[in-house]
Amino acid sequence: MKSQTKFTAGQAAKRARKGKSTILRDIESGKLSAARDEKGHWEIDLSELVRAYPDVKVDGSDAGPQVHRGPPALPQELIDARVKIAELSAKLGGSEEAKALLNDQMEHWQEQAKRLALTDQRNSEAKAAIEESLLTVTKALRKADARAERAERVAQEFMNRGFFARLFKGSKSIA
Repeated sequence: MKSQTKFTAGQAAKRARKGKSTILRDIESGKLSAARDEKGHWEIDLSELVRAYPDVKVDGSDAGPQVHRGPPALPQELIDARVKIAELSAKLGGSEEAKALLNDQMEHWQEQAKRLALTDQRNSEAKAAIEESLLTVTKALRKADARAERAERVAQEFMNRGFFARLFKGSKSIA
């Protein structure tokens, strides 16, 4: 049986285990080279199919992917991705150091906040004691004011009485 070297888009899709739309898209993008035949259909060479898709069935069997000599060429996207991964890994190492520094600073500020909270509690206890003392003094002043007012009223009443009434203490008038 003679091995076929040129394929239509549908045949190439079967060989490459891809969809026909994938093959046509790759032809349009230039990833896969192909020429049109006299009827205007795409003609794809087997060697081009193997170059673009390393897992292509060469002998037409369904035995699975063929083993090719030498390592397959890495697509540029994969190479770019590996370079990007290396760059990000290097940055991540730097960010780990920054993270450790930020954690140290966070712990410092947490300790500072705890100290301030304890200081504030002592101040609030002192403030409560001062307020209690102030309340006691205020009550004492109110009592003293009330006594002073009472004493002033009694003195005023006493002064409003006549001389003899004051002299004889109980009676307001003699007549």
